[in-house]
Amino acid sequence: MISAVALLRTVMTHVLGVLGRAFWPSLVIALLASFLYLYCTDSTDAGKGFWAAARGWVWRARTSSFFRKVLALCFYTSVVLYSTLIGRAFCANPLSYPLSGWRLWVVAADGGISPVMSGLENVAMLMPFTFLLAWMYGERLIYARGAASMLVWSTGVSLAFSFCVEGLQFVLHLGTWQLADIVYNTLGGAVGGLLWWALAGRARVVDAARAHEND
Repeated sequence: MISAVALLRTVMTHVLGVLGRAFWPSLVIALLASFLYLYCTDSTDAGKGFWAAARGWVWRARTSSFFRKVLALCFYTSVVLYSTLIGRAFCANPLSYPLSGWRLWVVAADGGISPVMSGLENVAMLMPFTFLLAWMYGERLIYARGAASMLVWSTGVSLAFSFCVEGLQFVLHLGTWQLADIVYNTLGGAVGGLLWWALAGRARVVDAARAHEND
């Protein structure tokens, strides 16, 4: 039977391999998306040439925490899109296995357990996505409403995002459409949102305690 340490090592090796393949394309996409974001939200340096736009980008990255969150979200979203769409091979029949892919592990004849990386990857894929999205907007939108609202919000966001990705895979014939992908992506996204909620609550408790000590 595989140990927890060995399982974690296997999962991390696989995740780092995916991140390594997607890093440079995702970085380029994230930079372009962040420039577009600046153009749409702050046109101060628009029309003044590339170097003026680059200086404006650097200044915003240094001074605006929200812009850094936007950049992080753009990068990770690009990683997800590269792994699920851009970097996928053409599939003649995307509906060849619509109800497969549910297993998270397999049991060998000798009783040993091996992880199924595709299933675990689908669970983990949207955890950082909803975490980063909640990090950007959760404080003003849903934090004060409690864990239940956080769960509903993160589940809805991850379900919609996963459904759109699977729909594009079907339309563009990139990979295969599988119901398990949507379910596991949604599950992971819900966990990511709740994780942010728990950490944000812990940070608030610590800040309140420090403020009380200083009074």
